[in-house]
Amino acid sequence: AALLSVWALPLLTEGLVVVRFAGWYVELRVIVALALIVLLCLGLWGVVWLWRLPGNVVRNWVEKRAQAQLELGMLALSEGDFAKAEKALTKSAPHSMTPALNYLAAAQAAQGKGKESSRDKYLDRADSTPKAKRPVQLTRAELLIASGDLASAREILEALDDKSNRPRVLGLLARCYRNQEDWHALGQLAPRLKKAQVVDEEAADELERRGYKHGLASAEQWSELDSRWSELPKPLRAAPDMLAAYGTAAASLDKGSEVELLLRKTLRKNWSDEVASVWSELPSATPEKRRKQLQAWLKDLADNAIVQYAAGQDCAAQQQWDEAVAHFERSLDLDATARASEALGYARERSGNITAAAQAYKRALALAAGREPEPLMLPEGPADEDQSEVSDQAVEPDAQFDEASPETDEGSSDEDAHDDNSRHQAH
Repeated sequence: AALLSVWALPLLTEGLVVVRFAGWYVELRVIVALALIVLLCLGLWGVVWLWRLPGNVVRNWVEKRAQAQLELGMLALSEGDFAKAEKALTKSAPHSMTPALNYLAAAQAAQGKGKESSRDKYLDRADSTPKAKRPVQLTRAELLIASGDLASAREILEALDDKSNRPRVLGLLARCYRNQEDWHALGQLAPRLKKAQVVDEEAADELERRGYKHGLASAEQWSELDSRWSELPKPLRAAPDMLAAYGTAAASLDKGSEVELLLRKTLRKNWSDEVASVWSELPSATPEKRRKQLQAWLKDLADNAIVQYAAGQDCAAQQQWDEAVAHFERSLDLDATARASEALGYARERSGNITAAAQAYKRALALAAGREPEPLMLPEGPADEDQSEVSDQAVEPDAQFDEASPETDEGSSDEDAHDDNSRHQAH
């Protein structure tokens, strides 16, 4: 700039500008002509500014008033005064510098009043602003979740989800899935929730496990269950709670024999009461190998209630009722459960001990209801036959009755004595 000034200054001071107009000639030095041009531009700008001044003053006043109305509406909305908030926000929206914010807040106020039609109208007006389309859709989804329209909210959020792990979208999706109790979808979303830091690692892991468990439990066909089990991460497929859920789901589909071997192999490596409890109820495609393994566990885990219960079930399957009763009673001694008491009642019933079976069933009902059961005190013998023998002995008191009866009068005839004896015997 300095070099240009040194070069141009002599030209500006030496040169002339000639203006010829309507017979007039005006000669000006170049620097003077430039100064006049600048002054002319400043004059024109001043005229335009003065021309626009009234409109600018009015516009600034309107915008300040709109800003004040926006502030008033937001404060009323935070206080729960939805009618006042809606009035202030909609009144100032046409003149606001941020009309989309006005309409979004007005939509919240309309929902607070229970006017869903007004809410949708305000959201549509806010959506007319190109830059506000995504925030408007998020707000729409949030309001739909709050109003209970979960299906519509889910459709909007899944359309907005571009797999870029936006926290706002993922958080609303998680709320929608949780309210719908779609634990399977929530479990699949859990890793992304953790990555986006919407939830911490512990909560994400819990959501993931719960989602997978629900997915296993809700399977309606064996192919669907097997597919969902294959989708599980490898560490989860070794978790006891997942194996138990898998076995329970298979049993409900009458496919317990398909997973019995898997659970048995898992128990052989790492014992788990939770898995064993499910395994004990499952049928086996290889009963002899199952029985051999069970005998080994009876030696190593004789004081485990679940092992004793499983042994009782195995004996019952072979109709060895006395052995089954012994195992079930041992299981109840170690851990009183409703299912062991019910199985004991069935085994006693099959062995002919009806009274003791009834008591075991009664105890099972008490355990299932959470009440303290009465102890089992009846003997194991065939009590019903003993009672019948006692009853037979109790109806033969003729000799004792005759000895205790008063003697007949000497003057009575043999027929009268015979009649008295007959009456006594009949009595």
